[in-house]
Order: sequence, then C-alpha cells, then structure tokens
Amino acid sequence: MDKTSSRRDSRLFLRYFFVLSHNFYSLVHIRLDLIPEKYFKIVLFIHFLDELSADLESRFDEVSISVYDLDVVLPNRIEKKYIFNDKTKIENKILNVVNQFGDVVSNYLNVSHDIFEKRISGELTLWHEYWLNEKQLPVTHIDALKRCDYDCFPEINILLNILVTLPATTASAERNFSSLRRIKTWMRTRISEDRLNGLALLHAHRDITINSEDVIDVFAKSNRRLDFVI
Repeated sequence: MDKTSSRRDSRLFLRYFFVLSHNFYSLVHIRLDLIPEKYFKIVLFIHFLDELSADLESRFDEVSISVYDLDVVLPNRIEKKYIFNDKTKIENKILNVVNQFGDVVSNYLNVSHDIFEKRISGELTLWHEYWLNEKQLPVTHIDALKRCDYDCFPEINILLNILVTLPATTASAERNFSSLRRIKTWMRTRISEDRLNGLALLHAHRDITINSEDVIDVFAKSNRRLDFVI
C-alpha cells in the first residue's frame, strides 16, 4: 500500500471516528437491553449511511451530473437509438451541453454563444445521420475523436476533446501536490503563478522533449525593455 492511500484511509477512519464521537451524547441514552444487531445499527450503521449519502451528493452534484449529457455526441449511443426516440430528452441534453460548455466552444471558434447554440443542433443531426450509415462504430471516446473531421464537425470535435480530457478522478492532481512542495521552496516564495505553473509542468512531464528554438521564439515575441541580439 502506498503512502497516499494509507493517508487517505487514515483520514477516512478519523472522520467516522469523530462523527461517532460527536453523537456520543445521544448514544449513551440508548437502551442497553437492545440486541446487538439493533444496537450496532443505531450506533454505527445509520451514521455511516448518512455520511455516505452526504459524500455521494457532494461528489455527484448537479454540475458533475450535467457532464454526462456529452454522451449525445458518442457514436455508440447512436447505434442503440434509445436516447433518440425521445426528442424532449435530446433537446434537454443539447441545452445542458450549451449551458455547460457553450462559452468554451464559442471562444475557441471565435463565434457568439447564440451562433453556437443554433449550429450545434444541425451539426448533431448530420453527425447522427453519418454514423447511422456506418457499420463499424468507434469503441472509445478517443477513437471517436480520431474519426471526427474538424472541418466538417468543428463543434462536435471540440466537445469530444472536452469529453476525452475530463478527469475521471483527482488522482493526477493529488500526485502533483508532492511535486509542488518540492518546487515551491522558501527560495521561490515570490514566484508568480505563471512561472510556477510552467515549472510544475516541466517537473511533472519530464518525459516530453522541449525544443529550445520554440522557447526562444516565444521569448522573442514578448515585449521587453531591452533588445537582445541573438
């Protein structure tokens, strides 16, 4: 067992311990003549279910659930056709996608939010008709993205990019916390956010080869007080 999972289990144990300790005053008034099954149901099981329900509600809130409406662009959903029999359900899914990701897509395509809302319905119709005539459908989201032509389906392509890059868990971010502690030492307390983000990316993705010429070009394009001759 690694240190991260061990710390997580310890925090979970302490959390439920404090929950039971908080309810100790009410627990001491429980009748002692109860059978063990009922006693532990009142003392432990009910409080555990309350905590589990609260954790699930915080984890799968309304914003998180709305992300699942992106399945409207997946070709394997088109094959089943069960979500396309109900037009109201499709319209609600499209509306949720527009409200959730409309600003991201419209800014990337340099169009207004209203134009994106009008274009996405027609583009989804063409996208569905295209895959209904295909025999082999993409199995994964990445395969669907590879077979989505940006010139023909720009909005669908961006939505698939969002769907592919959405993290399933917070494990990747949690692994970088230890890297951040190593990077931001007392000698770098005044480092700016942009520089810190760049340094953290360099540290986390050491396997990526960086072209020094591209770095020089980026620095050369920025405005500087002094002119350097390269």
